[in-house]
Amino acid sequence: MVDAEPPPEAVIVWTATAFAVSRALHVAAQLGIADLVADRPRTVEHLASETKTDPPSLRRILRLLAMSGFFSEVSEGVFGQTRLSETLRSSHASAMRARVLGTGSQVWWDAFGRLPETVATGRTGVELAFGVSLWDYFDRHPEEASLFNSFMAARGGGESEAVAAAYDWSSAARVMDVGGGTGSLMSAILSANPHLSGIILERREVVEEARAAVAGRGLDGRCEVLEGNLLQGVRPTDADVVVLSHVIHNWNEDSALSILRNARTAMRPGGRLLVVESLLPAGDAFHPLKLMDVFMLAGPGGRERREEEYRDLLRRAGLRLNRVLRTSHTLFDVALIEALSDGPS
Repeated sequence: MVDAEPPPEAVIVWTATAFAVSRALHVAAQLGIADLVADRPRTVEHLASETKTDPPSLRRILRLLAMSGFFSEVSEGVFGQTRLSETLRSSHASAMRARVLGTGSQVWWDAFGRLPETVATGRTGVELAFGVSLWDYFDRHPEEASLFNSFMAARGGGESEAVAAAYDWSSAARVMDVGGGTGSLMSAILSANPHLSGIILERREVVEEARAAVAGRGLDGRCEVLEGNLLQGVRPTDADVVVLSHVIHNWNEDSALSILRNARTAMRPGGRLLVVESLLPAGDAFHPLKLMDVFMLAGPGGRERREEEYRDLLRRAGLRLNRVLRTSHTLFDVALIEALSDGPS
């Protein structure tokens, strides 16, 4: 009866307790188990010795993960790689290990623990748990902020390259990425388009890390990193394209409007705004963005939106949605929403 549909009670129980699998996966990622079994299966005693953990306890964690397909128990107490765990190797292009470490950090566990109060009050789980916004929390906890930045840079593996390839940059000379993090997307754009120069605008806490990352890719001569606050205003630039990549979904309506208006003032006359976001589908069909929408609710207080909601948001910010380009080569089917100014800034 393996192929039979499970009874509803089994589905409910498994879903209600699935956090244990998530936490076990986070532990395995922290310990680097996927790297340790990369070349061949290893005994749990060997893995425990390498990770300085208790062998019986580690075995129980790995047995749960093997049952769930993340590793394989090739013989009693001997664990090996699977297709899933290969993506958790530290060198894997998808950077799934960074994603698991980022989403499993303490701030998210505490925030989701306050989800009943979030639903009752509309306040974010981070605010309820810590009394500050997610961004203020990260300012006070640089190690978790670094995990978050790594998680954002790792988004789906290959997304930056897919976005860079999906848009025609040939008529542009200068691109500005507002809230560009450590420059993953900007680096992909500049690498694919040697004629371009770039600007990354980031918070003070991220600027030095971004400059180091850009320099490490050998692009510091073509890309400057400026300090700024996208909510307080963005100075006018000569950018032909201003990019907001996975920024708007972090904010509520009022803040999102402020950011769009500020980004509009940074565009040169006749310039373009490129909003890079996933689009929320209607109905009850499966889509991972519906899970991400609850992360927005618990964490930064933003939301995922449908195409028509972005159209309306842009209109209220004095912008006109010109076209939507889609790429399916990313984890969340990212869309490139091109907007033009409706009049003088």
